[in-house]
Amino acid sequence: MTDKAKIINPKNTLKQKVGSGGFKPEDIEDAQKAIEENTIDFKDDANAFLTKLDEAIEDARKNIDDDSMLLSLTHPVMQLKAQGSMFKYPLITSISQSVLDMLENSLGIDVDLLAILVQYSKSIKVILSNNIQTEQDPLGEQLAKEISSVKDRYIKKISSE
Repeated sequence: MTDKAKIINPKNTLKQKVGSGGFKPEDIEDAQKAIEENTIDFKDDANAFLTKLDEAIEDARKNIDDDSMLLSLTHPVMQLKAQGSMFKYPLITSISQSVLDMLENSLGIDVDLLAILVQYSKSIKVILSNNIQTEQDPLGEQLAKEISSVKDRYIKKISSE
């Protein structure tokens, strides 16, 4: 065979449709300013996520062998993590990340995981009711350290099973 392969470069129609470039610096500055100056009360949204989490915990207790329940436990925690810092609660983001690490490493739903999630929910409620936004607050620091410690112990436990 003497035929050589012919390279064909297809048209990139998607790029033609959306164009090229990035964000204008002033758009980024405007977005950052909006985040820093927002006056939205995050507590209502956070409490709604906690209600969903508490309901998911109860459902999971009734169906502890149904690992599909893991998603309904994970979603509210993920939302709290994503939105905490945006609404001036970096402590919620930090603690939620630790809990997400546990959920992502879990081998399924177990009694210990549900007990940890109950304490996580209570901790977030304490944070919100006392307006504890960062780990610079002594109670915030204590909560963050304890949740991180719980995460480490839980992951070590399930890793040895």
